Amino acid sequence: MNQEVLVLILSLIALTIVFIVILLCFSMNYTSFKNKLEKRELDDRYKKELPFIKKEFYRTSINPKFENGFVTVTDYNSFVKQSVSQKPYSYKEYYYYEDEKKKKRRRGWEALRVTLATIFYIICILLIALGIYTKVNGDLVSVGNTSYITVTTGSMSYANEANTYLEENDIINHIPERSFIRLKKVENPSDLKLYDIGVYKNEETNQLIVHRIIGEREIDGERYFTFRGDANAYSDYYLVNEDDVLYVYDNYRNTFLGNFFTYVASYQSIVAICYSIIALSILEAYDHKKKKLFALYRDEAINRINYREAIGVSYESNKNN
Repeated sequence: MNQEVLVLILSLIALTIVFIVILLCFSMNYTSFKNKLEKRELDDRYKKELPFIKKEFYRTSINPKFENGFVTVTDYNSFVKQSVSQKPYSYKEYYYYEDEKKKKRRRGWEALRVTLATIFYIICILLIALGIYTKVNGDLVSVGNTSYITVTTGSMSYANEANTYLEENDIINHIPERSFIRLKKVENPSDLKLYDIGVYKNEETNQLIVHRIIGEREIDGERYFTFRGDANAYSDYYLVNEDDVLYVYDNYRNTFLGNFFTYVASYQSIVAICYSIIALSILEAYDHKKKKLFALYRDEAINRINYREAIGVSYESNKNN
């Protein structure tokens, strides 16, 4: 078992444990929310979310009709009907549920939330696709004749003291580990020259190798190159035909993008993003269930709140009169 597979297995175990914990938290939160609703313990939350109007209660001959201890909206509006000649009796808050027009603003926030969630899903899917594409292509991303690759080793990161030719020729274009570099496709192999940084594919591993040309020789009328990493004390173990050099480095590199692509192309990243998508989907499902349950108890809560906060006081005062 190589190190990459071991890291993947450990990452899967760790992420699965985290995912199970998150799932349990979602479930416990929903259960607690449901219990509080059933025990009528969330009236304060309803009051925060419901709009209200302030009404002046007057002594009038119009009395509200109560059904099962609650007053209807029509009768309540008649009960609080205002008259300039009458003296204000008290001020109370009357809570109600918004109609479709008044819910526009809330629908706007809901649309924004859905849009942001959709954008998140799209970004995650694109990252997974990019990671798989990069992984399959050996960390190489090609756009026309220009390609980019992430150098994942430190073989070109500094000048090994054994490589005296670097100092003698004032060569300083080393490539730090995890650098995102730009490559140009080799159109004419005869343009390749000594000390260029070239890219070829290893015959045994099929991996792309980014090393410097430090020597050349002609064999049977064909040109072959010797490659070596700047940080290595020894050359690559076989000669590379000039026709097998695929790309040449054009001295552009970016460490930030290198770290980004290194992570995105890793198995850990792909697994983590997949778990994130699943976790958000479950969160959305629980949130939908909570909203549905909250709405189920809404009308009852409105009646109960209005009875306590508004109708109850006025009704008792009118009874005394």
